This record gives sequence, structure tokens and C-alpha cells, in this order.
Amino acid sequence: MRTAFRLLTVALVAGTTAAQAASIMADGAPYQEYKGFGGSFNIPYMTKKPVLDGVMAKGEWDGTLYTEWGPSDLAVWGEKYGVLFNEPGYVRTDGLCSQLLTSPVEDPSEALTDLDSYSRLWAGWDEDYFYEAFKVTDSVYDVTGTQDGGFWERDGFFIQLDTGVAQEDFLLLAFSAMPMDAARYSIYAAFFGKNDFHFYGDDPGFVKGTSSGFSLTDDGWLLETRASWALINLLSVNPIKIGAGFEFGNCYHTLDPDGEDGYGGQFQFASGKDQGKIEEWSRWTLVGGPGATAVENTTWGGVKTLFAE
Repeated sequence: MRTAFRLLTVALVAGTTAAQAASIMADGAPYQEYKGFGGSFNIPYMTKKPVLDGVMAKGEWDGTLYTEWGPSDLAVWGEKYGVLFNEPGYVRTDGLCSQLLTSPVEDPSEALTDLDSYSRLWAGWDEDYFYEAFKVTDSVYDVTGTQDGGFWERDGFFIQLDTGVAQEDFLLLAFSAMPMDAARYSIYAAFFGKNDFHFYGDDPGFVKGTSSGFSLTDDGWLLETRASWALINLLSVNPIKIGAGFEFGNCYHTLDPDGEDGYGGQFQFASGKDQGKIEEWSRWTLVGGPGATAVENTTWGGVKTLFAE
């Protein structure tokens, strides 16, 4: 899995100078202002839990953080701040990276454009969960099958979370674009840096309420998801306290296999200038709601014991 994951997170090579070390994507303000949304990546408190049924009911996601990204944004952003790397299958600027590939089954005129893959995100939180609605324009659907090869072989997205531990000690949570109860690989979680674990959505005792709902749309697919803070804490080296003011590093990857059996491409967002440097990932902050409360704690030793059984 580590080899496959490295395909998903190719490190930036050549052309990065000391002057480029700081990422303008760090708090999200320049990007949000460019998109016309304003502010940083502040995630509002949700007083009403959304229903994870793959249908964004009227008003259900009102008041949440909204942002979006895709190839057209990379083009404008790169023109403004410079393209750091440019070759087929890997075009990177600060915080945006296209690793989209052209598949034989897609229209060549749509490949590598916003019709190929364009992501819209709504995000909120409460004491129990980090909520995300993820609506993607996608010209070729990959939403069925056993997905025996891995989560990167189906449409979906994953986030990488840095909750304040050492370099490479981060949590990956992936949601595949299929109903959770229909496929073993609908939810995947792994902790990198100490050990690699492969956990799936058919273990409710582990995912601790982490869940998702899926539907096809007129031009792509939609996932309504929640990641439980208890699961995130389960895999964190340091205990976390959830509440207004809690800040964490976070970046997104929209998976777009386009019919390929193996890794077929993705689009990264908010990972700074160099995907391999946690300190460059954007910072996301919980706002509104109650103050910090300790999340149910499980020691790292407990995690190893749990999965040794």
C-alpha cells in the first residue's frame, strides 16, 4: 500500500527554492478571496446533523464552509503565482496539483478539463463529527465493483490530516463513491509514519460512526460524509481536543480513475507547494460552537493490540 500511496502523492522535485518555502495556501485566505468566498478555511459549527443519504436537501448544508477547485483554477492560480512543475500527468502550483490522466474511455476534448474532474466541498463540524459534502463533476463514472485493488480505483476523495505530530505522522481517510453497506472499501483509514494500517468500512467498532451516503448526479457524483473525531483520535499519536479554535493541517485529493484498473489519476487541493511537507498543508480551524473537549482517547498501544487480534 505504501508504494501505491506514493503514486498518489508524488513529491515535488526540481525548481523549489528557499524563497518558495512558505505556502500562500497555508490558511486559505488568498484562494478563498480569489474564488470570491473570502476568509480562511474556517469550518462552522453545525447545530443540526445532516442526513447522509447522498441528497443535499434544501438548507441542509447552509452556513457551512464552501470552496471548490479544479483544472481551470490551477490554470489561473498558476498564472498568478507560478507553475512549480509541468509535465503530462503532473502539473503543480501552490496548493493545486493535477495528476489527471487521459483514459481511452473518455472524450479527449473533456480530459484534463473541469468536465473531467471538478470538486465542490461543503464542510462543518460538531462535537462528534467532521462533516463534508463532496460534489464532483466527472465525465466517466467508476462507482461500482468489488474494488479489490484499492480505494484509488474508484471515484471518491481522501483527506490527509495532520493533528500536530511529527513529519509523515498523518492520518489518511478515504471515502469511495459507493454506498458504505455495499462495498468493503467504502471507507478506508490509515496512519502513516509509525505503521501502515488498512481499515475498511465494514468494521463499525473501528470506524466509530464514520459514514457516508452516495448518489449519481446529472454530471458526476455526490458523497455526503462524516468522519468521527473518535476515529481520528484513535489514530492520532497525541490526544486531540475538539472545539472552537481547534486547528489542523488538511488537504484533499479527488480520485478520478476513469475506468483504469490501477491508479488512474487525481486532483490535489490545499497541499501547499510540496505535497510531501506537512508544514505546507493548509490550516483548517473549527469556529463557533462549544470550547475544546477531550475526545475519547485510545492509546497507540491500544490500537496495535486491537488489530493484532
